[in-house]
Amino acid sequence: MSRRLLVLFVAVIAMVHLDAQNLWQDSGFENSGVAVSFAHGSGKVGRHIVGVKTYWLEYQHSSLPVEPFAVYRASAYVRRDASGTGGAYALHSFGWDCFGWGFGAFASIPVTDQWAQVITTFCVPADFVDFSPLVFNNAENSTIYIDDLEIFKVMSGKEHIRQVMQMEDEIPETECELLARYYLKNNDLDSMRQLIGKTASDHAKADVCCLMAQQKKDVASREALVADMIRFGALDLSTGSSRFKPVQ
Repeated sequence: MSRRLLVLFVAVIAMVHLDAQNLWQDSGFENSGVAVSFAHGSGKVGRHIVGVKTYWLEYQHSSLPVEPFAVYRASAYVRRDASGTGGAYALHSFGWDCFGWGFGAFASIPVTDQWAQVITTFCVPADFVDFSPLVFNNAENSTIYIDDLEIFKVMSGKEHIRQVMQMEDEIPETECELLARYYLKNNDLDSMRQLIGKTASDHAKADVCCLMAQQKKDVASREALVADMIRFGALDLSTGSSRFKPVQ
């Protein structure tokens, strides 16, 4: 996440919720969790266990409906047993850019026998976000817990885009990709193209070129944009090579 977007997100953490509805309906995991003696809220918590070493293991992964470009604040209480190794994360959210996961946020879970509050903010350009309360990464023989999970909208999409458009100097990667999809949604391809010269991120430049190439009808225009994608390193990105088929 860029520093500018982080500053913006920190600023909205204290804002009043725009919607009264918690996007995570089973906030205290009373319907889906397990009973423990040390629950933070009521008698149950979300519990995630990994045995043998596993690269990626999600807990209750869901696609949640959101307002495109709006900012959401997720918070919860977490704890982790001292045993085991590997990465353990909470409030893992992400969307998609042209090359795989994008617009992501997460919080690391500390090893502690006390509940620790974690907070993230996220924004995606789609009408849904992929969200997992708990995730293990390259972990083994470990247990993590979560309780009192809340997800609320704290800034509308319109206001967020207005603030991002006011950024001066170079546009950071995440904001560039968000604006590209906003311009695409509004059929403003000229403003979309100008983003290429306003960011230092080759990833964002390749992403914008890929989006534009998919809109072009003539072969020559697509080929020029594909060449730009390669110039900006698309082949070295996660799913870069697979993205050329949709734009040919």
